[in-house]
Amino acid sequence: MNYYVSLKDPELPDQALALLSKYLEATPYLVPSEPEAAANVLWHPDLHLDNIFVDPTTCKVTSIVDWQSTSIAPLFYQSCVPRMFRHGGPVREAWVVPSRPGNFNTLSMEEQTRVDQDLENGTIHKYYEAIVYRRAPYHWKVSGAAERHPTQTQANEARDWSLGE
Repeated sequence: MNYYVSLKDPELPDQALALLSKYLEATPYLVPSEPEAAANVLWHPDLHLDNIFVDPTTCKVTSIVDWQSTSIAPLFYQSCVPRMFRHGGPVREAWVVPSRPGNFNTLSMEEQTRVDQDLENGTIHKYYEAIVYRRAPYHWKVSGAAERHPTQTQANEARDWSLGE
C-alpha cells in the first residue's frame, strides 16, 4: 500500500509498479558492498551488566544470558555500541578524552556530580570505541565510527573552513 495515495481511490497497478521500480533502483545502495559488512554474525542485542556473569576471582566472563532476542544477520545491520557502554548524550569527536569544564569548581555539588557522571559515561563509550578500533576493525568500519573520527588532516581542514581560512 502506498500511504501517499488517498484511501478512497484504489492504487492503480501502474502506480504500484512504478513505486516498486523506484525501490529496486534504491536497493543496491541499502547494503554495503564490502563482504565483511554483509557477513552474517551472531549478535547479542541486549548486553548489560545483568546479562554478563564474571568470576570475581579471575575477572573472566563465565556466562552471557538472555539470548532470546539474538539473531544471525549481516554485521552492518546489527553493529552498534552495546547499551552498557553507550553514552546517552553527545559523543565527542575523534580521540578526545572528555575532561571537566574550566568552571567545574564553581558548580554546585549536584552539578559536579552530574558532570562527573557524564564524563564517566563518555569515557566508557570512547574506551569501547577504542577497543573495537584495535581488536575488531571490521566492526569499527561497519559501525560508522570510522567516519566519526576524522584524521588530523580532516580536522585541520574543518577548522580552517570554519575560520574562513
